[in-house]
Amino acid sequence: MDPPRSETVDRPAGPKAAAAHRNSPVLIRYADDLIALCHSRQQAEHIKAQLAAWLAPRGLTFNEAKTSIVHLDEGFDFLGFNIRRYRGTLLIKPSKAALRRIRERLRAEMWSLRGTNAAAVISRLNPIIRGWAAYYRSVVSSEEFNDLDHHLWQLTYKWARRTHPNKPTRWIVRRYFGAFNTSRRDRWVFGDRDSGAYLLKFARTRIVRHQMVTGTACYAPIVMTIDHDDSTDPTHAELSDFVTRWAQLFNDGDLAALDQLYEPGAISVPTAGQPMQGLARSAATAHLRSYGLPLQVDLRHCYVVGDIALLILDWSMTGTTAQGYPLDLHGSATDIVRRNEQNRWRYVIDNPFGTA
Repeated sequence: MDPPRSETVDRPAGPKAAAAHRNSPVLIRYADDLIALCHSRQQAEHIKAQLAAWLAPRGLTFNEAKTSIVHLDEGFDFLGFNIRRYRGTLLIKPSKAALRRIRERLRAEMWSLRGTNAAAVISRLNPIIRGWAAYYRSVVSSEEFNDLDHHLWQLTYKWARRTHPNKPTRWIVRRYFGAFNTSRRDRWVFGDRDSGAYLLKFARTRIVRHQMVTGTACYAPIVMTIDHDDSTDPTHAELSDFVTRWAQLFNDGDLAALDQLYEPGAISVPTAGQPMQGLARSAATAHLRSYGLPLQVDLRHCYVVGDIALLILDWSMTGTTAQGYPLDLHGSATDIVRRNEQNRWRYVIDNPFGTA
């Protein structure tokens, strides 16, 4: 999406192609979220008006509930990051909301793993730890990584105590904690003594700074979300019914009927980097259903080419689980569905954390 321009400007080619003109705003966009970095509130308000005028003929509007003009010293959240200037220094960190979500997810996963062995815990949690740490490794995350490791230690220790309620603390520590990672002098690593596998730590992920975007210092960022009004499109209504049907079957616990909404070779990605098919996919759905909470879904956008559609939808599971602990899971999915020979939509890729 090209930003509106009041005049034609010849952009240089080569390594300086991304350089910003002096005193000009800078626009950064990801999917339908964007920020405009400006030098003053007046400039930010002017840019917002220009963007709104450019979007209107295309059937797009700003979501005012998610659009704000803030000073960089106040900071703002964008794509799970908090961007804020501290005493003249710009720092990008994981947002508080992102930290809350990962803590709640780890707690929910550990609760569901009661009665399993250490190998199952490690197999379930390592992809989550690896994926989350990789996403935030390029920003100021060391302190947050250490806090999450402490949180994870508490969860694994409580899991071990619950697994062996009659064993003393010294026995539990010797059984589940030790120097499993031979490349580190750390005896407080959770591991499986039978296989030698061990639980990763967030803090072991090396911080690698992202290359800075060329530009000048900015004053007043506008944080915006674009709404595409496609609710009147018949295909949107059809796909919205399909998504609603999926959620209804899920909430009713009819997993056999739910499985019929997938193509035979369809995949689901409940955990970053771990696509699942067939029985594994069904088991992952059953695991999510075991929380006993209703799933709320809302189809935000759909983009259709022939018999294939890209769905962007928001979902949430909030409340007290069947096991008795509070849970707040939510995300924005990017799913692929395909119309079959019977003119019915079926999942090809179910990616619930696609834009998280």
